[in-house]
Amino acid sequence: IKVVEDTDKNFNVLVMDKFKRTIKFLLAVNKGADVVSYKWVTDCIKQGTILPPSNYIYNDKAAETKYKYKLETALEKARNRKEGILSGFKVFVANNIKPSVEEIKLLIESSEGTYIKTKPAQAKNDILVILNEDDKKTASSMREAGFNVYTTELIYSGILNQELNLKQNMIK
Repeated sequence: IKVVEDTDKNFNVLVMDKFKRTIKFLLAVNKGADVVSYKWVTDCIKQGTILPPSNYIYNDKAAETKYKYKLETALEKARNRKEGILSGFKVFVANNIKPSVEEIKLLIESSEGTYIKTKPAQAKNDILVILNEDDKKTASSMREAGFNVYTTELIYSGILNQELNLKQNMIK
């Protein structure tokens, strides 16, 4: 077993002690990696061997209710899918996006979408625009140009459910 800190490193198990929608967690879901409770680590140490992570899948019913997803279902979908939830989409992200452009770019690429750095000149069905919810001026001008404009929640909830719902998380 090897412990890695960087999200760009290859990993197959993520250990969580409490639920947070971190970039590492979302990347793990996209990969279909096992997301386990800390008890897995302590039990492995006690037993002196690596135990099956599938027996320790992290569970937080309150978070699943709040974010309307089921971790086991999402991991199963991720493991069985042929392509990522953003496959075939080009995604433009505003420079002032929160948490950061770099983190959103990682999520886009791990979902098999194409990150585009430059604001697109014209609207097309395969282009998604991601802005901060409070960026009403930019959202208005992008919508007037024919773009559908979304919050980062489109990507977060898409990863949590392993399906993209383009009718939700639009900035009006």
